[in-house]
Amino acid sequence: MKAAILVEQKMPLVLADIKIPKLQYGQILVKVKCSGICGSQIGEIDGLKGVDRFLPHLLGHEGAGIVLETGNGVTKVGKDDHVVMHWRKGYGVEACTPKYEWDGKTINAGWVTTFNEYAIVSENRVTQITKDIDFEIAALFGCAVTTGLGVINNNSHLKIGESIVVLGAGGVGLNVVQGANMVSAYPIIAVDIYKNKLDLAKKFGATHILNSRDANLKEEVFNILGGR
Repeated sequence: MKAAILVEQKMPLVLADIKIPKLQYGQILVKVKCSGICGSQIGEIDGLKGVDRFLPHLLGHEGAGIVLETGNGVTKVGKDDHVVMHWRKGYGVEACTPKYEWDGKTINAGWVTTFNEYAIVSENRVTQITKDIDFEIAALFGCAVTTGLGVINNNSHLKIGESIVVLGAGGVGLNVVQGANMVSAYPIIAVDIYKNKLDLAKKFGATHILNSRDANLKEEVFNILGGR
């Protein structure tokens, strides 16, 4: 299969053909139909997390695809199932991580990678979805949607009528806005420096939008909150 490999930090990924190993206990072979690109992966490529001890390795931790084959011990999904691939642990076996081969060298990979045509994924990093869900939408549930809604439900415990300011209307920020709207928070203030992102935030449920390039953020927030 073809895969995008991180060979050296702060350098472009290398697109190459690599060999898929046999499935081990608890592993699943998925045909990747769509992958998200998380900011943390960009940071990994750029070396923001420090020295990478596992080079060369595959990347990508949010995506969607179709199950082609399952290893021994897998009970959660079966052949032809549509799945979301996600970085956070779900139910099922946590298998060993796969070892792909490239020109006689081992290519490391985690429990899920999605910057590749096919992926060997641990059973606890996939969740089955119905076949009518678009893969481009499903891929977002691997990180951006679950992270954003998790902030609302598990971290902030935001309640009806409580206010929230969301700094940054990217993949995660938009889903924080969406989650706040789902629990009927008010006001929901979205802040960004790009108009197109703020327009999206409005569609996702922001009651107020602020471009921090043009406004004094602290003053504007206090004005919206009536001095509270």
